[in-house]
Amino acid sequence: MQKKWKIFTSVYEIQKLYLPPEANEKPKRKHRTDMSCRFCGGVMPQVSFRSDPHVISKLFEMNYGISDFECDICNNYFSAEESHMAHFLGLKRPLDSIGQDKVPSFVSPGKVLTAKMFEVFPGQKAIEISDLQQQNFKFDPLSGKTDILCCHSKNSSRGI
Repeated sequence: MQKKWKIFTSVYEIQKLYLPPEANEKPKRKHRTDMSCRFCGGVMPQVSFRSDPHVISKLFEMNYGISDFECDICNNYFSAEESHMAHFLGLKRPLDSIGQDKVPSFVSPGKVLTAKMFEVFPGQKAIEISDLQQQNFKFDPLSGKTDILCCHSKNSSRGI
C-alpha cells in the first residue's frame, strides 16, 4: 500500500485529504449560526442546517463523516441525485459486496427488480434477487453463464 501511495503522490499533488471518522466517533460540527453552504452560499436564517449531510454519500457505505457546510435545501437536492446514482449502479453494488458483512439492497425504478441480503443458515448469507417481470436474466444451461440484462441497453449486459 505504501508503494502505491508513493507512486500516486509522485504524479498527483494532494490538495486536501479527507479521512472520515470511525463509526464510534461523533464528528464535531460548527455551531449552526457559523455555517455557510458551499453549494448555494446560504447562511442562517436564510437557510437551515438541521439535517446531517454526509461528506461522502451513504450510497458508498461505511461513511460517518458529517458535513457542516451543506444546507438542508442543498442536501435534499443532492439526496435525490444520489437516488439516480443508485439506480444507475443497479445490481453492481450488491453483487460487488458478496462476501462482506453488509450488502446494500437494490430496488429498481418501478420495483420490478430487487436485490437484498438474507441469512440462509446462521452465519451464512446470500443475496436474493427478485425479477418480477422475469426478463432481466438469461441463463445458458450449457455454459452455466447468466447474463444480467437489466441495464439501459442490451449491448451493456453484464455476464457473471
